[in-house]
Amino acid sequence: MKRIVILLSAIAIAASCCIWSAPQRKRTASAIRKEQQANKNAIAKTNRQIAENKRRTTASLRSLDALNAEIQQNKTEIQKLSRQLDSISTCQQLLSDTVAAYNRQLEAMRKAYANSVRATKAAQQNSLTKLAFVLSSESFATAYRRTRYLNEYTRWQKRKTREISTSRQILEEKTKQLDIIKQSKSATMRKISGQQTQLETRQRKTDRLVKDLKREKRTLNQVLKEKQAQALKLDKELDRIIAQELERQRAEKAKAAKSSKSTGNKSGQKGNNVQKTTETYATAESTRQLSGSFESNKGRLLFPVNGQYKVVRTFGRQKHPQLPHVVIDNSGIDIEVAKGGTARAVFEGKVSAIFKQPGFGTIVMVRHGQYLTIYANLAEINVKNGSKLKQGQTIGRVARGDDGRAVLHFELRKEKQKMNPLNWVK
Repeated sequence: MKRIVILLSAIAIAASCCIWSAPQRKRTASAIRKEQQANKNAIAKTNRQIAENKRRTTASLRSLDALNAEIQQNKTEIQKLSRQLDSISTCQQLLSDTVAAYNRQLEAMRKAYANSVRATKAAQQNSLTKLAFVLSSESFATAYRRTRYLNEYTRWQKRKTREISTSRQILEEKTKQLDIIKQSKSATMRKISGQQTQLETRQRKTDRLVKDLKREKRTLNQVLKEKQAQALKLDKELDRIIAQELERQRAEKAKAAKSSKSTGNKSGQKGNNVQKTTETYATAESTRQLSGSFESNKGRLLFPVNGQYKVVRTFGRQKHPQLPHVVIDNSGIDIEVAKGGTARAVFEGKVSAIFKQPGFGTIVMVRHGQYLTIYANLAEINVKNGSKLKQGQTIGRVARGDDGRAVLHFELRKEKQKMNPLNWVK
C-alpha cells in the first residue's frame, strides 16, 4: 500500500510540474495527449495493483479460514484418538492382569497335578496294583470303598486334565487379544503422531499467512468492510423477501377467511361443516411440516452439501482466532467443498426465492413451513422458483472463487429469526 501511495504522489507532482511549466514553454496537442494518456495509464496501473492486493488479501483470508478449519479437525481427531488410546491402555492393563492371573492359576494346577501323579506312582511302586489293592480287601464293603475311591481318583485326574487344557486355551486366547491390543495401541500412537505433524505444519502456514495479512493491514480492513457490507445487504434482502412472503400469506388467509364466512352465511349449517373440514386439513398439513417433519428432525437433517466438506466459518459473532481486533459476524455457516461439489436440500420443501447478490453469487431460498434454508454462492442451479424439492435433491453447483476454493454459505431461519445450522444438520 505504501508503494501505491508513493506512486500516486509522484503522479500528482508530475501533473503539478506540467501545470507550472506550461507558461514557460509551448506544448503541442500531441504532447498534451501523450501526458494525459500517461496519467491514465499510471492511474489504471495503480487501480490494478489495488485490485490485485484486494484479490490476494481475499484469497489469503479464505486460505486462513480453511487452515483454521483443518487445524480444528486435527485437534478434534487428536482428542478422539487420545480418548481411544486411554481406553486401549485400560483394556491392555486388564488383559495383562488377566493373563498373569491365568498364568499363576495354570502353574498352580500343573504343580498340583504333577505332585498327585508323582504320589500315585510312588504308591504304586511301593504297594500293590489297583486290582490287587481291591482284591486284598478284608471285606466286600472295604473292596467297594476302595473301588469307589479309585474311580473318583480317575475322574479327578481327567477333570484336572480338562481344566488345565481349558485354562491353557483361555490363556492363549487372552494372549492373542493382548497382542492385538498392543498392535492397535501402536497404530493409534502413529495416527496421533501423524495428526500432530499435520497440525504443526498447518500452524506454521497459518503464522505465515497472518504475517502477510498484517503487513497489508489497510487492504485487509477494506476487504473486511466490503465483506461486512455485502453480508448486511444479504441480510436486508432476505428480510425483505421474507416480509413480503409473510404479508402475502396473511393476505391469502384473510381472503380465504372472508370467502369462507360469505359461503357460510349463504349455505347455512352445511357450509359451516365444510369450513370446519378445511380448517382441520390446513392445520394438519401445517403441523406435519413444522412439528411433524422439519422441526422434529432437529439435529438429524441432511448436511447441505454432497461429498467431502469442511466448515470454514461457524455461526454467530466471534473474534478471529489469529487477527486481533477482527470480529466475524456470520448469519450462517460457510462450508468449503471439493471440486465439483454441489448443494442439496436438507429436507423436503419448496423454492420460494432465487436471486443474485454481490459477494454471494446466486442464492436459493427454500421454505419448509415456518423454516427457511438459504444456499448462497451457487454457480449453476438445477431448480426454479416454486419447485418442490425432495430431501437430498441437488440444488446447484457451488461456485469457485479466484483462488480455486468453492465455499457454500448456508443459513437456517425460522422466518426472520437466524438459527445455528450446526444444531440442525448432521
